[in-house]
Amino acid sequence: MDLRPDLGAITAPTLVLGGSADPSTPPVHAAAIAEGIPGARLRVLEGAAHLGNVEQADVYNAALVAHLEGGS
Repeated sequence: MDLRPDLGAITAPTLVLGGSADPSTPPVHAAAIAEGIPGARLRVLEGAAHLGNVEQADVYNAALVAHLEGGS
């Protein structure tokens, strides 16, 4: 199911977090998702695969908290 055409309907502030070594959702796919959402930001976690929140929890959590606080 390809929902990429619907990405433009997302209006919430969006941070796309991906892993540089993710075989399921490689960085090129994460970039396409971010590009499809107006104003979205992309953060690629170097060395992380599909579970960046576990593999690089400190970096992932810092990026998420900054996003939720309205930062970068």
